[in-house]
Amino acid sequence: MNKIKITEINGYKFKLKKLNAFTASYIAVQIGFSLVGGLAQNSNQSNMDVLQKAVNGIDKNKFIAIQKDCLSSVEIINNVNGNEMPEALMLSNGQLSHKELEDDFMTIMLLTLDVIMFNCEGFFGGKGLQNLTKSLQANLSQ
Repeated sequence: MNKIKITEINGYKFKLKKLNAFTASYIAVQIGFSLVGGLAQNSNQSNMDVLQKAVNGIDKNKFIAIQKDCLSSVEIINNVNGNEMPEALMLSNGQLSHKELEDDFMTIMLLTLDVIMFNCEGFFGGKGLQNLTKSLQANLSQ
């Protein structure tokens, strides 16, 4: 089992680490139950509609807490004089270490989904969460 993953999103390089089992379980259950609720309402919905239902099933504070849990396991890899220098993405005060990312919705959302996939993919089975992420990426880039 891989404990780390390197990914690049919108010109940034990130090192993802596995969340502890309790946090990953909590996130998987929260998202899983929200997705199941969305799917149960209408099986003919698009992936974006299902995602919207899932997000609606999680209140704002819980969503932000999940996102911060996810991003706390990420290091941003800075290039300093040709050397890769990892740095925590989330600071102890809950802010991002790189101010330009605070307004970069797409990078933060895709990174959050990447962390969830890396940690919880087995819970969702196969490519289900990957397909949802691909759909989101396509819709966000339009």
